[in-house]
Amino acid sequence: VWFRAGSFGLTPSGALTLSPLGLASTLVTPTRPPARNLTLPPRASASPRLAFSLGSGAVGLREGSAVPTLADVSDSVAAARAKEMARYAQYGGLADVKMGLQAATLWNYIYSPAEYGPFLPVSRSWNFVKDPANTDWTYVIFDWDNLFASYMTSQDASSKAIAYSNLIQVVRSRTSRGFVPNYSAGGSKSVDRTEPPIGAKVVLEIFNKFEDEWLVELLFDDLLKWNDWFVSSRTSGPLGIISLGSDTIDGYKDAAAGTMQGARFESGLDNSPMYDGEYFNKTVRGDGAFSVGQMELYDVGF
Repeated sequence: VWFRAGSFGLTPSGALTLSPLGLASTLVTPTRPPARNLTLPPRASASPRLAFSLGSGAVGLREGSAVPTLADVSDSVAAARAKEMARYAQYGGLADVKMGLQAATLWNYIYSPAEYGPFLPVSRSWNFVKDPANTDWTYVIFDWDNLFASYMTSQDASSKAIAYSNLIQVVRSRTSRGFVPNYSAGGSKSVDRTEPPIGAKVVLEIFNKFEDEWLVELLFDDLLKWNDWFVSSRTSGPLGIISLGSDTIDGYKDAAAGTMQGARFESGLDNSPMYDGEYFNKTVRGDGAFSVGQMELYDVGF
């Protein structure tokens, strides 16, 4: 029920019911009743709450109406940990690499009510949301970075739902012009530039692994429009070579729009030395197009 319509209920024994609007209710029961006489901050005291004195020992919570013992909860956690560690064994000498990559990736697995589901930003510290209501709403989705995260996460079948959710949030951030933006955050988007259109390739690879046709059907039109946009807006010369670019858009406030830097951002490799220098061509395919070949990436995306 985090930033979602719904209700939150408590029983005298300390069981709590979470009832988000449109979803099934969840009942969670603690291993012992909550403390009644703890001094709490004013803000916490004014809201429905569970408060426990940790000086009386550890507290466990478990879904369901039966009151669990602390041993029950500890055993469940230990069993889940053992199962997870056993999964790493299949990676042999790369088990530590798997563990590290998974920990780093899933640390960035977050949810914002501005999106339809959880997603995998490149970092929790990046934020492009304008005037967020609070720090919990800060984030940014970076097009192909997030698409790579979906591909990487999909390599582990147990993370399939995570890969799907992230993939959908990225592709569905598509702008009205037809492309998936360089960045998207809480309604703010780069409307002057995209990044290399690898979405179709990532969807193909994930489909080849899991064979879920509904995912292709859901995203196909968005991905096709993205590739079509490259043909209509990022081609140069008689050979129709795909270039990088950044357009000047009336009313859009971004210092990089219509500049060399905006074109670097569209490459997804904006810190690469291959784009050092100033060779921005505003005469190619309208104001702002930048003629640097990325035809191979377009071919992959198409």
